[in-house]
Amino acid sequence: AHEWLAANLVGSGFIEEGLREIRRAEELDPLSLRTKTLVAWTTYQAGEYSQAVAKANEIIELDSNYPQGYLQKGHALVELGKTGEAVSNFEKALRLMPESDLVKFSYCFALAADNRHLEARKIYDSMKNSTRYVKAIFLAFAAVAVGEFDEAFGYFNQSVEDFDPWLVWLATEPKLKPIHSDKRFLELLKRTKNPRLRD
Repeated sequence: AHEWLAANLVGSGFIEEGLREIRRAEELDPLSLRTKTLVAWTTYQAGEYSQAVAKANEIIELDSNYPQGYLQKGHALVELGKTGEAVSNFEKALRLMPESDLVKFSYCFALAADNRHLEARKIYDSMKNSTRYVKAIFLAFAAVAVGEFDEAFGYFNQSVEDFDPWLVWLATEPKLKPIHSDKRFLELLKRTKNPRLRD
């Protein structure tokens, strides 16, 4: 309950309250890898990137075969400008979760940030042309990573139709900064009644 309350609070712009809730969740279950994963993710969404890396390192120290440690570390490292290290962490996560589209779209951002655009494009194309089901919002993120904004908004609109819970982080996800100035992004916030509109 504290974990998901934290997600909704941070996504709604109540950063301090959200961080307080996620820290309470960890106090209640201090050895849970899942809870530590959500601490890392919540601090990342709150813009506390160094803290997110530190929490991800705790996860890796507890279990080096748990992919979320590398995934969460990669997210924050991209925002800290440590793109090569981020790529390495996403590659470790991908080896542990080779079919994970969550890892793949994140990897796209790291590759693009590391000026490896052709590799990022190859991953996006493989996701888009997959015979497996791929969540529209993961395709939307990957499309943003490679600069295909028109395609991204198509996928975001599908995510709204799907009532995708990932939309809670629409206004806080730093990967989406490249589309913040697009009027279609504001329309997405309106369609999802995002509380951050008051900002």
